[in-house]
Amino acid sequence: MQEAPGKLLEVLSGRCTEDQLAVVRHAYRFANEAHHDQTRASGEPYIIHGLEVAMILAEYGLDHITCAAGLLHDVVEDTHHPVERVRAEMGDEIGDLVEGVTKVSALSFSGETISREERETLSISKILVAAMKDQRIIFLKFADRLHNMRTLEHLNAEAQCRIARETLNIYVPLANCMGVFEWEKELEELSFKFLMLST
Repeated sequence: MQEAPGKLLEVLSGRCTEDQLAVVRHAYRFANEAHHDQTRASGEPYIIHGLEVAMILAEYGLDHITCAAGLLHDVVEDTHHPVERVRAEMGDEIGDLVEGVTKVSALSFSGETISREERETLSISKILVAAMKDQRIIFLKFADRLHNMRTLEHLNAEAQCRIARETLNIYVPLANCMGVFEWEKELEELSFKFLMLST
């Protein structure tokens, strides 16, 4: 098992009760168990990604529920645990956030001839619909994308270019609209970095 998320709990401790911190600890244990045999392209244990997403959210000042959902955001999509298990373990509020992020991530397109512009428009629409249900879902998507961009060098050049272009065309404008200017700047800088590498 990875070390307990000490840094995350330290960031949250100034504004959370012990009961709230216990929720985050439980989310970490659940996520760590769910992802225990998975690694990222970097070779790191998959739980590191959840921890980093939760840290981005915590440092931005989001609540303990959103941070717990950050730890768990890939459990439904990438493990054998259904959202009902997340709800049973963590409650409906966290379950709703994880389900919302999963639905946005699972965006699929029925037509093979759909253009990149159409895909991006549909992606934006899906994210905005999720955000209307609970704005925290879009913050979870931003944090997930930000950590993925920070570690993009571990993917092949084609994936780097595709993800960087998608980030620049979808996430950067949305971050600007949401007023998340620090994230907007970093996402934009990372996008240009990888797009320049591909030229």
